[in-house]
Amino acid sequence: MKTVESLTFEVRTYECDPLDRLKPPVLLNYLQEAADTSARNLGFGVEQVQTQSLTWFMSRYRIVMTRLPRLRERVTVETWPCVSRPLRAQRDFRILGGEGEELGVASSVWILVSLPDRRIVDPGIVVTGDCLAEAGVLENPFGTIPAATGELQRQEQCRFHDIDRNRHVNNGVYLSFATGHAPKELLKHFEPLDMELVYLAEMKADEAIRNLCSVKELPDGRLETLHLLTDATGATECFRQRTLWSKV
Repeated sequence: MKTVESLTFEVRTYECDPLDRLKPPVLLNYLQEAADTSARNLGFGVEQVQTQSLTWFMSRYRIVMTRLPRLRERVTVETWPCVSRPLRAQRDFRILGGEGEELGVASSVWILVSLPDRRIVDPGIVVTGDCLAEAGVLENPFGTIPAATGELQRQEQCRFHDIDRNRHVNNGVYLSFATGHAPKELLKHFEPLDMELVYLAEMKADEAIRNLCSVKELPDGRLETLHLLTDATGATECFRQRTLWSKV
């Protein structure tokens, strides 16, 4: 059975920021597309598990890049399922440039959910051991993300086109809400090369979202941003993100 799936993309004009760098939410779209292709070919894609009234939700990401891809660059994403535990399935990625050089790696955690009641179920009922790789790309990829202090605050509104096939806001949109609210000077002069994302609750169309961000400078010259998305009241946390930014 083929375990490693490979999918190649070309960075389009509408996928870039004003500096011709691939937007981070688009990178998540690349990873999601590669993951979907891999899962379908291995027999447990969304369409296949939906026949059992199940679906996949994103739970966590850790993405470590050496640089972001640039306009017109060909980017290859390699992905494979590597761990299946009672309440989560881990999938890893390798991101390659046009010459085959490694641009970055990523680890992700997915949960299998029962559609009628949104209850988490064991992914082992659809992910079999013969398709799992033994090793991941990052050692201990996931940590604890502190809550943003709310130095920068903004209200967001979830729109119809933010919603995906699971009837909730797509995982890349969470990232767009969070990092898009970082200070403009940071966005212009730094790249987000180490991102850890935790998805805590579903966001639905027409819901109001409270967006908090805090920034601090690290001793090595990098910047760290913490992002927190909650419901409008602040009572329910939907998303946390910790990002390390390196100067361009």
